[in-house]
Amino acid sequence: MPYKDREKMLEHSREYYQKHKERIREYYKKNKERLKEYWKLYYQKNKEKLLNHAREHRRVHALHTTNKIFRNINKRPYPKDGNCEICGKYQLKGLAYHHWNDNYPELGMWLCFFCHQIVEGVEKKSLKTILKLLKTYLILKRKINKSWK
Repeated sequence: MPYKDREKMLEHSREYYQKHKERIREYYKKNKERLKEYWKLYYQKNKEKLLNHAREHRRVHALHTTNKIFRNINKRPYPKDGNCEICGKYQLKGLAYHHWNDNYPELGMWLCFFCHQIVEGVEKKSLKTILKLLKTYLILKRKINKSWK
């Protein structure tokens, strides 16, 4: 029965399953080998499509952090143009999802590798420390350049 509304379709599927549960289970038990062969052929035929779907699902609904793996979350949509949300550069290998609160992993932004590294550094250190590190870096760089000449 075709439905335009996804919720109605899911509701119909649930009702149908509840109504015919025993018959469906019996069918799967009787045809276990045949179904196994069918799914194996289906996978071989549609391998790339299935892998792309799984990859896309992980990108949108999973988040791997240092301490934790979040599943079934709804991240902000991936930028259609594939550009970093901070610097605007296109990242060939894809963007990383940066979030700042483990209680709300849905809150985050899509960043290129470079911007993600900078933001991670900012998250872990105070602004005072970052400015001190930058100052030290510039002084050391100047000293090295002078000694090289």
